This record gives sequence, structure tokens and C-alpha cells, in this order.
Amino acid sequence: QELINKHVGEELEIKYILDLRDFPDSPFNDKVVHDFNVILSDEEISIVVEAMGGSHPAYDFSKAALLAGKNVVTSNKEVVATFGTELLEIARENGVRMIVCHVLRYTPFYRIVKKAVDDGLLGDIINIIHTEEVGNIHQSHSFVRGNWRRKDESAPMILAKSCHDTDLIQWLLQEPCEKIQ
Repeated sequence: QELINKHVGEELEIKYILDLRDFPDSPFNDKVVHDFNVILSDEEISIVVEAMGGSHPAYDFSKAALLAGKNVVTSNKEVVATFGTELLEIARENGVRMIVCHVLRYTPFYRIVKKAVDDGLLGDIINIIHTEEVGNIHQSHSFVRGNWRRKDESAPMILAKSCHDTDLIQWLLQEPCEKIQ
């Protein structure tokens, strides 16, 4: 909690935990709600963290939160890949953020790399070559015949396949991206 508050610059509080199931022995029972509208209608809530997995109801809750003027944080690759473009547009229209974050940031290797970048040990970084391989089986299964085969039904391939990588690069550099090719 202290580390998060220091990084954010203000104190964050977890006010609710939405769980559609019942866990009567949970140590967090005082925060558990079973109706998402409790969170949506609370004007004190400015950030919703989606940690459900799967498309639905995660997409539905994320969209509703953005439409209600709340920032959304997710690591849900399925929601990002399938609905990312739509959710980013809704966020833009409502003056909030749709933030995609992933756990690679917290591995020991990338913590060392991040410290080296932050401490200036690598000098000015002007270019990163990062290759995300998409094998022929994955390409044909997912992007030719699968869920991401049609542009009008899914997100662009860079978002569907490489959202973890773009998040990692943005986190490492803390600079706006100028070009992706």
C-alpha cells in the first residue's frame, strides 16, 4: 500500500471488491459487493480495476465504468484484444483513461532493466527493436480463421497480440511513442 501511494502521489483506498460469488469466510467481506451498480453509482470511485478474466461480464463492466466517467485498469488480454479499440474511444469521449497493465513489469529481470533505464546507465534510448513472433499456426488459427479474423469485429493485431509488449516498452521509457512499424 505504501509503495502504491508513493508512486501515485496520493493515498489510494480499495473501497469495494465486486465478486459475483459468495465467499463468507473472506477476510475482505466488509468490502465485497455483488452488484456492480453499487460501484458505478458511487461518485467517490474514480478508478475501477477489472481483474475478472474472460470477455463477459468483464467487457460490460469496463464499458459501463468508462461511460460513468471512471478510469479503468485491466490486464485482461481477451477484453483488450476484442474490444480495445472501442473501449479506448469510449474513454477518450468521456475524458477518462483505459489503462492496460501487465505483470512483466514486476519480474526481477525487468525491474533491473527499469532501474538501469531510470538511472541513465543506458544513456539516451532512441530506438528499441522488440520482435513479437507470431508463428504460422497461431497466425492461421487466430488471425485468419479465429476470433481476430475481421477488422470490424476485433482490435488491430498490435493490440491483440502485442499489448503486453507495448505496455512494457511504455513503462520502461515513460515517453510517448513516436512510431511503431
